[in-house]
Amino acid sequence: ETVMRSLKKIEPTCSFRSGYNYSNSMLLWAAYLVEAKSGRTWEENLHDRIFVPLQMSNSSSDMESFQKAGDVAALHKLKDYRLQNATLQTMPMNWTYMDWIYIAGPAGGINSNIIDMAKWLRLQMSADNAYLADHPVGGLAGAINKSSESNTVALISREGLRYMHSPQNIMDRDGKLYYGLGWIYEEHEPHSIVWHNGGSFGHHSMIAFIPEDDIGIVILSNSGSSIPECLAYWFFDRYFGLQEKDYCNISLAQSLMLENLTGSYELKRPEPFQPPLPLESYAGNYTSDIYGPINITVSARQDHLLAMMGPRPLKNILYPW
Repeated sequence: ETVMRSLKKIEPTCSFRSGYNYSNSMLLWAAYLVEAKSGRTWEENLHDRIFVPLQMSNSSSDMESFQKAGDVAALHKLKDYRLQNATLQTMPMNWTYMDWIYIAGPAGGINSNIIDMAKWLRLQMSADNAYLADHPVGGLAGAINKSSESNTVALISREGLRYMHSPQNIMDRDGKLYYGLGWIYEEHEPHSIVWHNGGSFGHHSMIAFIPEDDIGIVILSNSGSSIPECLAYWFFDRYFGLQEKDYCNISLAQSLMLENLTGSYELKRPEPFQPPLPLESYAGNYTSDIYGPINITVSARQDHLLAMMGPRPLKNILYPW
């Protein structure tokens, strides 16, 4: 509710449908509409209308299920978020921000595994699936068990799936990337790819398929690197016998170049330094249209400020320059 209320105060970066900007937070409103119309929570709808019919028995959408799972991939992050001299750190299961992916759950906050995600992929691919073309079920899609017509679970119309996957908005200047409804459509050789990646603090995933060839792939990773995307493109190139391309090294080089570029513009705090005014001068209660009330106090050691904000609230350390 806090995030949704804040969204009303944020200025759009462009007029409606005239540009592309990604936002996880906007999907909270979509989930709210589902809750308002169904009278049930988003999580209940997700379980009963997606997980159960697709037989995704190892999938959930709450933090406790992730923390208590017997076989789980822990979150990992780069120390200081830097690639050079990189060191991976394992995040503890009681990490302060562990619940953020579930607060923004409608944007993809799901615990799952490769078996269940393959079932989800099969649903997405069923709009152009040859079996369903020969065995239509009221124009609906969602072949889970292809052994017989009676075992076909129909969740969405084939037209609805195709519409979700189709281009709705231009993403890049080259005109090769388009955003659909929760999916990215990319012009590629020999056929276009429908895909979406996802990531939070310490996990990263990629799901991609080519409708014309009835082939797709799911890659799950327990770090925030771009390797899942690189492997997906490599997989499609290998399948079609195209010239091999080292996507991982290309991506690493681009990331290092960006890291060096942004690092060169980082401001350096002067040493020695003194705050312009005594720290007590900054203490008090403030407010922001977007972030709400903010309380600023002086730390016990008198060497920095503490900003308390949000419904928890969270402490943010402010060091004077």
